[in-house]
Amino acid sequence: MVSQVRVNKLKKGVLAFMSTRTNLLKAIHFDHPESIPIIFHVNDSCWHHYNKEELYSLMASHPALFPDLSSFETTANPVFPEYAQKEHPFIDPWGCKWQTSDDGIIGAVTEHPLSDWKSLKTYSAPDPGKTTHWSPINWGEAASSKSFVGFFKSLNSADIGHGHTFLKLIDIHGYEN
Repeated sequence: MVSQVRVNKLKKGVLAFMSTRTNLLKAIHFDHPESIPIIFHVNDSCWHHYNKEELYSLMASHPALFPDLSSFETTANPVFPEYAQKEHPFIDPWGCKWQTSDDGIIGAVTEHPLSDWKSLKTYSAPDPGKTTHWSPINWGEAASSKSFVGFFKSLNSADIGHGHTFLKLIDIHGYEN
């Protein structure tokens, strides 16, 4: 039998989740949220450059930025995504080749698929209905999933990329071009 204490904790958690979701939606719609939603994290590369206990201590001393410190327990030994692994170039769905010199840091585009306009005739952009900035995705499954995609646990979302449209054009064609 479930104790009343567990039931109350569960109700409190659901209310907090709903409150977070409601506040996030209010912020998205410019509808006077109670607070500005933020996601703050310690960059993955820090975990192999700095003392882990000191990083945890720093995080613990800032509860407003890290309200659920237990969610960072696996961060201390991160598995770096393909696009943030040194010595392993990554080609994104747009055909841009990324390279980094430090695990955990997103690198820079070193080869642009449209560095020459002549390549436009044969260039094939990815289907936006099937990809994020970094990888393929089934948006229908992501929308109906019980898990979250992206940063906000209270709302299904996915990464469209830093600076999305403008910076993606630079990635594809090159900064100077």
